[in-house]
Amino acid sequence: IIWISSCINHSFCILNLMIKKYFFKLIFFNLFFYKEVFAAESGGMPQLNPEFWVSQIFWLTLTFGILYVVLSKLILPKISSNLELRKSQIQENIEAAEKQRESSELKLKEYDEIIQKTKLEAKNIFKDAKEKVLKDINNKKEILDKQIDEEISNAEKEIDHLDIRNTRLENVNSSSSRIIDELIAHGAASIAEQLDAKLIVAFTESGSTAARVASYRPSQSVIALSPDISAEINLGLRWGVKTVKVKSFNEIEVMFDYANDVVKEMSLASTGDSIVVVAGLPIGVKGNTNLIRVITIS
Repeated sequence: IIWISSCINHSFCILNLMIKKYFFKLIFFNLFFYKEVFAAESGGMPQLNPEFWVSQIFWLTLTFGILYVVLSKLILPKISSNLELRKSQIQENIEAAEKQRESSELKLKEYDEIIQKTKLEAKNIFKDAKEKVLKDINNKKEILDKQIDEEISNAEKEIDHLDIRNTRLENVNSSSSRIIDELIAHGAASIAEQLDAKLIVAFTESGSTAARVASYRPSQSVIALSPDISAEINLGLRWGVKTVKVKSFNEIEVMFDYANDVVKEMSLASTGDSIVVVAGLPIGVKGNTNLIRVITIS
């Protein structure tokens, strides 16, 4: 708007300057060529005779005065009016454009709010769907685990553990240096089954004692207590064996007391239940399985 106003004012100034310029230029031209006028008079040009200059200047002044009045009163007002009209139209267009811009910004803000709201709704829907799917998966997993446990339990019931146990012992060479270890492991499984013990606890250094007891397929679970982390790795896939890392012991009675406490802490047995403990003497020597003890949980 400021630029348009400046252009209009500048146009008026230029037009006034042009009119004044040509008006004074004509007078200056006549005075500047005064000598040429006398020469022209002698050559037969009476219109340049000094006697007619006053009248000529009068008529020229009158003509340019009339021209100036016509321009300033008739033509320039129309030009000014057209420029003002154009200015008004431009101003209206600018105001309309500004209103359109404000309306567009308002629409964009509304669209942003709609998009954010839609994103939030989609996020909530996705979250609900995810939770529902995870819940269904967990429910099906629990059902499947229960079915698998039932199948395993039924399969174990169909297995003749006593026959397997006796067959396993028969295959052991009686002259083997490990015959005592084998007899202790076989005896622990048989005693636990006959006494209906809750579980068998095996103190082991390398994991061989717990593995040997588990090979006779006792009906009870085998809890292996070992200070060596490698024993837990070795027993990881053994049938019916759960490994617990413990500290090293120096006294056998301390070991029995610890077995009593750890099975109660793990909720594997309650007060009054019987457990079968298998260990080796001397304590800390690998490969010696020569001790069985039945403990009543206190």
